[in-house]
Amino acid sequence: MRSRRSFLGLCALLPCMDLAPRAALCGSWETAHRRELLEDFRGVSEGAARWLAATGREDRARAVAEDSRRAFPALLDAVPDIGGPSNRNHVYLVQSAWLAALCRGMEASGLTARDAGHAFYVLAEADLLRQDPAALLAQGAAEFTPQARDALRAWAEWTALRTWPGDWVARYVPGDGEAYDHGYDMLECGVVKYLRAVDAAPAARFYCLNDFPRSRLKGTGLRRESTLAQGGPVCDFRYKRGRPVTRGWNTEVPASA
Repeated sequence: MRSRRSFLGLCALLPCMDLAPRAALCGSWETAHRRELLEDFRGVSEGAARWLAATGREDRARAVAEDSRRAFPALLDAVPDIGGPSNRNHVYLVQSAWLAALCRGMEASGLTARDAGHAFYVLAEADLLRQDPAALLAQGAAEFTPQARDALRAWAEWTALRTWPGDWVARYVPGDGEAYDHGYDMLECGVVKYLRAVDAAPAARFYCLNDFPRSRLKGTGLRRESTLAQGGPVCDFRYKRGRPVTRGWNTEVPASA
């Protein structure tokens, strides 16, 4: 996960915002960097407000941004410790707090978790699109090296120790030589645990959709038929280098969601 600030815009409608929190939530880190974390979320809330305005809901955009920012500090405090920056997934928990806060703001204005999820999806995808395409593809290619696969396998084995209750637990799946190069089954999801704990569980299924544009732009060919957030037994991530990724918000979210 990037540690630098990244800035996104969507058709010049969105302000600068950071899709990679600059500080880890771990003991003194949370205290030392709290001001930065709050400022980062200000960018997220302003981005969501611009998106709402662009989709014809300008009358509620400002209230959503303000209510989201008011909700965020308590949601930030509720993020569980999973070891700070040494844990590859801690950034996703911070982003889960962003999504939960957007849900609070949306709901206060009569909107839904789907609206919060859609705003977050649009912002995350726009952030990816602002990055160097060649660099993204290089990052994706690096995920298929023997060293990367060994690291993924070792990480999955470590998660089975369940060192941190709020963390993810995964099982490595080697490639089958045809349908996929490698994969893993997520048996427990930190995002799902956290969002359930803060009474924002309906948003979890929308957070998961961000995996598709990321895989598409990195050329890692993700296929996934089940997620814990949607009530499945596992999240079955399967990757094949260069395979087209055609799924995303428009294919995964039915009109009635």
